[in-house]
Amino acid sequence: MHQTPRPDLVVLDLMMPKMGGWTLRMHQRRDPDLGKIPVVVVCSLPGKLDEDTLKAVFTKPLYLPRFLDVIKGEIERGESSSEPLCS
Repeated sequence: MHQTPRPDLVVLDLMMPKMGGWTLRMHQRRDPDLGKIPVVVVCSLPGKLDEDTLKAVFTKPLYLPRFLDVIKGEIERGESSSEPLCS
């Protein structure tokens, strides 16, 4: 994420093999520049996530049309929206 250009959005699966999604998210939030990048979480377990800085949370299996709408909308909006979405 430190490379140029920086990503407009991070799609984060919480169940990654080497570094868990929460660990990656912790490192991202500690960095002032990276912490500004919006995050959409994909997870296999339904339920409320306690982090209010996420842009959206999707459970597997994804409903692809809604997922793509959110991704497209977040990229188009950039930093203008801070309201989280859940699906």
